[in-house]
Amino acid sequence: MSEGILPAANSVEQLIKQHERLIRRSIRRRSGHALLKRTTVEDLYQDTVAAAIESARQGNFTFIDHGSFVNWVLTIARRLMLQTMGRTANEPNLMRIRGPRSSGIGVPESSLRSPGRTPSSVVRGREGKAILMAAIRTLPERYQDVLMLYKIEQRPLAEVAAKMGCSRGAVCMMIGRAMKLLRQRLPEP
Repeated sequence: MSEGILPAANSVEQLIKQHERLIRRSIRRRSGHALLKRTTVEDLYQDTVAAAIESARQGNFTFIDHGSFVNWVLTIARRLMLQTMGRTANEPNLMRIRGPRSSGIGVPESSLRSPGRTPSSVVRGREGKAILMAAIRTLPERYQDVLMLYKIEQRPLAEVAAKMGCSRGAVCMMIGRAMKLLRQRLPEP
């Protein structure tokens, strides 16, 4: 399959079959005890395959390389896992912290990052998403495109670079500039 060609549904099936072991292993590794109380790894795998095929039919994937394909499929799997747990991708991830000074209580991952204002710390819930989208729409069009592809749609960097028609390094710089400008345009928390 050549770069940039949108795969047909049967081509996506062939690619999934080619990377089946890796996809299954990744789903199994990311499935926690709470998730496995609600579903099985096999169900998650089958739902992921069905969602990937449907997404490809709708034109939501352009083949770049095998690595970006696997990342795309695993992003679909991760979203399905979150849905199964009754969560959305916008909720903060909770991490268990165990250490001499920790009670092991779930702590929002964002509180463990370096202090300071980030767009993800400002954006919480539906209202926050609306604020974020309004702020993104005020950015120059190229910045809007790169943020939508990389941050919102969570496309792999290589795929974003191909769609934007520039190198990965240029995309990284563009993301950094767009995020800096976005931080300035977001309201105070």
